[in-house]
This record gives sequence, C-alpha cells and structure tokens, in this order.
Amino acid sequence: MDRISFGKAVNLGYSDLEDMEYIGKIGGYEVYRQDYDYGDYVGTAFDVIDPNVVRGKRQPTYKRVMEIELAQEYSKAWHVNISRVDKKYQGEGLSFRIYRFLLSKIPGFVLQAGTSQSPGGAYIWYKLSQFKDVLIYGRTKAGRPAMMIPNDELREMQCYNPSKDAYDSDKEFYMFAMKCA
Repeated sequence: MDRISFGKAVNLGYSDLEDMEYIGKIGGYEVYRQDYDYGDYVGTAFDVIDPNVVRGKRQPTYKRVMEIELAQEYSKAWHVNISRVDKKYQGEGLSFRIYRFLLSKIPGFVLQAGTSQSPGGAYIWYKLSQFKDVLIYGRTKAGRPAMMIPNDELREMQCYNPSKDAYDSDKEFYMFAMKCA
C-alpha cells in the first residue's frame, strides 16, 4: 500500500436519496446504500446523511456527511475506492464508526483497504483492530496470508513478519477486515 495525503477539505453537498436503500442509523446519522453492476465491475456506494439538515420542502435533500465507494473487482471483499467526510463533520471519528457499522450490519461483509492510504485511513484500520470481534489480516499479491498487528507508536497496522511490509513496499500487499464471532 502506498501512503498518500489529501489536501483541501471537501463539501459533499446534499442528496435526494433517490434509488438508495436505507441500511440503518448510527448516532444521529442515517446510512443509505446504492448498488451498481457494470458487468465485470460490481460496486456499491454508501451515503451517510444528517436527517436534521434538510434543504427544500416539496423535494427535500439531505446533507451528505460521508460518502464511501466500494468495488468488488478481484475478490469477494469490498475494496475501498474512496471514503470522504464533509469538512463540517470531520474529527468525529465517523469513518471508523461507519466501517464498524457496515462490518456488523451486513452479513459476510469483508472490507479491503485501498491500495493507497492517508494517515487518517491507516489510523481507521488501527482502531478497527482494537475490537475483539474484528479481524484484520493481510495477503500478498501471491495470496500468501500475513498476520497483522497494531503498531501503537505509528498508530497503524503492520505485518507480524518483519520481512513483509504493508506500507512503502515495492510488493503489492492487501489488508482486510471482517467481523468474527
């Protein structure tokens, strides 16, 4: 995985929730899902909205707090293409809470980290590892499993085997999260 950084804060605007399925509520926010299929590329988008911030009365739109785009390209795991939080809602730990919500709410859901991660993204995976019902594991491009352990100093995950590096390596490496019993 490559390390990346994001610059400018983002304003996610409003959503009319058209063609979106209600998944559930977390805190004061609502989570909606929309699936799409482009043949060899299957994806899903999640919108997290603040139902208390509404624009319009006849055709209301709701404030988008967070958006997540996931894809299933090479495996059954859902790869994080992008995850963004509106600038007014940053700092609430929302990404971590939503990932954990999805892992517990959708049976058999396996989340795959993006191939590039910001420090905030790496920290989300570190936080997920702190829960006994979430398993974080890695795989090399060849499919060899790699046990992952939290690095408390860097606040990110690292391979138990020091010869495998999850970050800053020339070799492709994949990290997954799933709910365990």
